[in-house]
Amino acid sequence: MRFRQKEFNESLKQEIHRKEMELTRYVESWLPRFQGLFLQEYKVLDAGVEKDGTDPFQPGYSSSLVVSICDDHGELIDLHNIPIWTCERLFLGLPVTQNLPGSRLVGDLLDEKLQDIQQELQAYIEDFIDL
Repeated sequence: MRFRQKEFNESLKQEIHRKEMELTRYVESWLPRFQGLFLQEYKVLDAGVEKDGTDPFQPGYSSSLVVSICDDHGELIDLHNIPIWTCERLFLGLPVTQNLPGSRLVGDLLDEKLQDIQQELQAYIEDFIDL
């Protein structure tokens, strides 16, 4: 769901942090169940919420749920990324780094429910195990 700068407020910031914490807690409970399956195949499964930046309403801030699968040598086999929140400055629909006249600050928030993300991760892992 896209938000414009004039819609940035404290309740939106709390919603962003709530989703990040909710997904962090879910991954902490979900990850141990599947790590054992991957170790049997000499693969490493890792997941977590990654954040770039400190203020959700500043350009360059982004947070996402990242699931990585590596072989026993540490080489990346597959990466699955689910963006939670991204804040960027746009000028004529293109991302820019400078505050140009006419540019706008926008944010994109994950609008899926936790159950949908759980199903997506379950399907992703099951598909990978079947390979």
